[in-house]
Amino acid sequence: MTVNLQLAAIRKKVQAGERLSFEDGVFLYDCDDLFTLAELANLVRERKNGNFAYYNVNAHINPTNVCVYRCIFCAFRSDLKSPKGYVMSDEQILERAAEAERNGATELHIVGGLHHQLPYEWYLNVVKIIHQAQPRLHLKAYTAVEWDWFSRLTGRPTRDILAEFKEAGLGSLPGGGAEIFHPEVRDKICEHKADAGAWIRIHREAHQLGLRSNATMLYGHIEEPRHRIDHLIRLRELQDETGGFQTFIPLAFHPDNTGLSHIQKPGSSRKRDEFPSSVTRSITRSCAKTDAGKPGSRSSPSRSGYSQSDLCLVRFKTPPVRLDRRGVNYQT
Repeated sequence: MTVNLQLAAIRKKVQAGERLSFEDGVFLYDCDDLFTLAELANLVRERKNGNFAYYNVNAHINPTNVCVYRCIFCAFRSDLKSPKGYVMSDEQILERAAEAERNGATELHIVGGLHHQLPYEWYLNVVKIIHQAQPRLHLKAYTAVEWDWFSRLTGRPTRDILAEFKEAGLGSLPGGGAEIFHPEVRDKICEHKADAGAWIRIHREAHQLGLRSNATMLYGHIEEPRHRIDHLIRLRELQDETGGFQTFIPLAFHPDNTGLSHIQKPGSSRKRDEFPSSVTRSITRSCAKTDAGKPGSRSSPSRSGYSQSDLCLVRFKTPPVRLDRRGVNYQT
């Protein structure tokens, strides 16, 4: 089948609301027709969400950067005795939360390193004290890798731990730690931390407990298009099962200060940065939103007449919404 015929067949599937296959996804990544891909992605977006896009105003708290794992793509982690290593005090954490509230944040994104000398109770306390001091803030806390670590620390099932944190004020889970699910890649870039099965299981458990979560994909390192599509299909399958994902975030890899610094840092380009977003929209279809921007950012229209928000629904545009701690959107 020629390229034009294959693209036409995919177009018919999208227009009919049919599900794209693994082979379709790989083809789209190899396709150079960004305009058609953007058109199809926008069709999926408008079919699901109309012309509405959503945003929240969030702030990040990284309580510690000390981490027992040594993922070669990570520029954040620190050794315990490194000069750059830190652990925030309760007072520092509460001040950061208060600052976020004063600046109009609706959500705190809380993630950090896996500090091997801090007990489980320390991580739980972070959520407790913030929720007690700032009950209006939605707390999106700890990646699946961290929840897996908490289970290792305590010997308890992750489902029980999630339930305890929910009682303490946890509102949802971030999507970090997903990286690339396929073992051909994951075993090379983060071989010791929670594998794809654990990541999926933990997010399933969170959804079953009524907690929404995000999902991510780290692209632009040693993975190939087939690894990206495998990743998206695994997320799609869990969304089919639970409906618990609220946002998907494709994360561009930056090699500086990592164990993959030999990889040439690519310049920003439409093919590199918009293909992952638009292919994701066409493949997954059922995730509520795709976050393709930065907090407070707006997409600029391109010469083709569409913007990044046409490729995939960005959550940082009007109409404004607030996210309460249960993960419910409501208009302001």
